[in-house]
Amino acid sequence: MSKLTHRLLDSKVRVPRLRDGTVLRPRIDRDLDTAAQVHPIVLVVAAPGAGKTTAVAQYVTATDRPVAWLTLDESDTQPGRFVTYLAHAIATTQPELARTVIVMLKDGLAATECAAILGERIAPRSIVVLDDLHHLTGEDAVLRVLRAFVRHLDNDCRLLLVSRRLPALGLERDALAARVGASSITTLPLLPTRRQSCWSCAESCLIRTHCTMPPAAGRRARV
Repeated sequence: MSKLTHRLLDSKVRVPRLRDGTVLRPRIDRDLDTAAQVHPIVLVVAAPGAGKTTAVAQYVTATDRPVAWLTLDESDTQPGRFVTYLAHAIATTQPELARTVIVMLKDGLAATECAAILGERIAPRSIVVLDDLHHLTGEDAVLRVLRAFVRHLDNDCRLLLVSRRLPALGLERDALAARVGASSITTLPLLPTRRQSCWSCAESCLIRTHCTMPPAAGRRARV
């Protein structure tokens, strides 16, 4: 890898280790798997301590798909840094792709273009997890990079977005195409349809629920 990659934190791209004594929850794994079978993009949203990261870590540990995991923090709001760490996460299964994109970024290619290349060339059936996505809330520049990655991600891949609150990602087009499944402890309208299936992560348990659009016409929630 490049010298730049050598300066990155490997801890941000490791799937969190399950602690000794962690209770296995096969039903939750099945629920997540069912959601991912329907939607290429799955939002897992709950308050701190609800067990959402553990639930997703258990799920991806048991899968036979290639997994790229990135834990975000408040320092990841710059587009270049975000796409660099996204490439670093993908490097755990595709080091050559990550190396190519990091060189392109260093040579001046826009972060959005680099993210699009990652989405387009990532291995089939890959699962990408972005944990603690709430750190990107309101950061329009880096969210444009994320949208570029999403728009070029093949439908046989899965993107799991884990957050403390429902993020405004600007993925309305993907929502309309039924690419986005939501997981929330609220009953906020998520898609512009009268009724939809959602996924809730509350009290360390994923719960299937339904959300109904409010009667007010012309209102559309941002996903």
